[in-house]
Amino acid sequence: MPVVVAVIDSGIDTLQPDLKPVLWTNPKEIPNNRVDDDGNGLVDDYYGWNYLGAPDGENLAMSISDEYRTYHRFKNAFENNNGKKIPDSLSWQYREWKRAKTRLEEGFNNAQKIIDAVRKNFSLISDANTAMQQVTGKTVFDLKDLDSLKPNPVIKDLIGLWRNLLSEQPFGNNQALMKDFTNYKQSLEDDLIKLTTPPDEARDNLLKDNGYNINTIHYGNHNLTTHSGYHGTSVSSIIGAVRNNNEGIDGIADNVKIMMIRGILGKDEFDKDVALSIRYAVDHGARVINMSFGKYISPDKRWVDEAIEYALSKDVVLVHAAGNDASDNDSTDNYPSSHTIKGKLLPNLIQVGASQR
Repeated sequence: MPVVVAVIDSGIDTLQPDLKPVLWTNPKEIPNNRVDDDGNGLVDDYYGWNYLGAPDGENLAMSISDEYRTYHRFKNAFENNNGKKIPDSLSWQYREWKRAKTRLEEGFNNAQKIIDAVRKNFSLISDANTAMQQVTGKTVFDLKDLDSLKPNPVIKDLIGLWRNLLSEQPFGNNQALMKDFTNYKQSLEDDLIKLTTPPDEARDNLLKDNGYNINTIHYGNHNLTTHSGYHGTSVSSIIGAVRNNNEGIDGIADNVKIMMIRGILGKDEFDKDVALSIRYAVDHGARVINMSFGKYISPDKRWVDEAIEYALSKDVVLVHAAGNDASDNDSTDNYPSSHTIKGKLLPNLIQVGASQR
């Protein structure tokens, strides 16, 4: 019997030829008939389920850091408590709120120090990009295009600037550089307003669900492909892509079925979505759950702890990426973690570390 491996991730390409033969299918569900055949409250969950989808089939495409969400979620309750005792029921949220506040303040202070220089350099390089596009006659250019230009005293400095910029990423081009610089500048601009401007409630507005209410569980859709499915497809391929078929790659396991549960995007996942993803996997026969994601703030960690304990009661093991920062997770919080809020060890959660880069 194949081992069912649930992959909680960003989605999957269900038509990928190297994966299609190993995809888990719900034996009690008829695909695409718009009927909840197995009576679990989720319609057409044939390959798994998407907890980041709207009832009409649209999928969430943006994510917001949990430190940003958590700070504004509890700001009114905690910011001016004037030393009043925090109820035990809110002690963990207060801990995480303080950590979120510290991280946002650090981001603000750093951005404030360098934003003027970044804005100035961005303007200069943007102008230089336009100028070099005119010189090369190309919207996208790289080092080879610079090498092909005839020496010209008029454009000597411009070529030198771009040679220095692109030599730091020899396989890149001006478009990739401008995209990275734009994203970096925007992240600093965002850090300047996060303390005063609440985040957009994009998830709840699209899904018609309250991300902070664990009791509403029948939401999402069966669209596992649209938006951000690349990472989930990659992870699933590493685990179980068909071996020795002269196509794509060979997965590390040759006797598995991949159950996809879309519960994360590029940034911090909601604890509710993770907890329900774990429970879905357990309830539908997964023996192993892969979780290649993580975050530093987890206000509703209790829900995830309880889901992992539920998996333990069913002899299900979870494999979690401990992060890509080569940090010491004994002293740096990275969630989901191997201990509950109360400090109880979760023996069925394996943390896979990253070596120093």
